[in-house]
Order: sequence, then C-alpha cells, then structure tokens
Amino acid sequence: MLGLAGTLLVTPFALVALLWVGLGAPWQATAAENQMRYLVLIVMAAAIAGGFVVLREALSQAGERFYATLGFAAIMLSGPLYLIWNTFAFEVFFGKEHAGEVPAAILSLSDTLDLLLFVAGFLTYLATVTFAASLGRVQLLGRAGQLVYS
Repeated sequence: MLGLAGTLLVTPFALVALLWVGLGAPWQATAAENQMRYLVLIVMAAAIAGGFVVLREALSQAGERFYATLGFAAIMLSGPLYLIWNTFAFEVFFGKEHAGEVPAAILSLSDTLDLLLFVAGFLTYLATVTFAASLGRVQLLGRAGQLVYS
C-alpha cells in the first residue's frame, strides 16, 4: 500500500519532467502548449488525490485514523477544486486557440477561479501536514522526516 501511495504521489513529478510543454509562463506559451500543460496538470491532480487516498488506507491499516482522516477530508475537497480550476484553465487556452479570444463567460469567472485555486492549495498543504503527523504517529517518519514532509 505504501509503495502504491508513493508511486501515485511521485508520478506527477515524473509527468512534469517528461511531458511538460513550454518552459515559460502560460502567457508566454502558445495555446496548444497551454492545452497540453493543463491536461498534464489535470492528470497530476487526479494522481495526487489518488495517492493520498491510498496513503490514508495504508495508515488506517496501521492503526492511525485521526490525522489520516483529517488529511483525507482535506484532499477530498482540494482534489475536485484543482480539477475544476484546471478544466477552466484548459478552456481558456482552448477557446483562445480556436476562437481567437477567451470566451466572455470564462473571463467573468476569473476571480472565483483564483479563489478556488487558493483554497485548493491551502487544503493540499493542510492535507500534507496532517499526513506527516499521521506518518509520525505510526512511526513511519521520524521528527526530521515529518518536518521535511510538511
């Protein structure tokens, strides 16, 4: 279980290294590069959420349920928020490539989408900290490991 969780949590970074398109910021890349960028980010968000779900199950089997459940709740909220944000970001660059401009309906949601991204990031950090505490409780991480993981 821990191996599968580790694989799901590390795989997204390998995806970035192998599939990342365009080295610049999104506004410097072409629309096609940005489409690929956000598709990779969608796969990464799903893999990371899956990795945390498997980690929670492994920690539950090891007898740690309190922090694992808190982390699970945080990641179950942040995972869909990332997917929603990435879907809209993908649509921005898809619309820009095919229509020549970003659809007005999508532009009107930019402030809300920024808030979604902030909340998703906060919840992911909260999940990381709680999983670090959980791994420490079952003694899979020492004090230094918990600090590095957090």
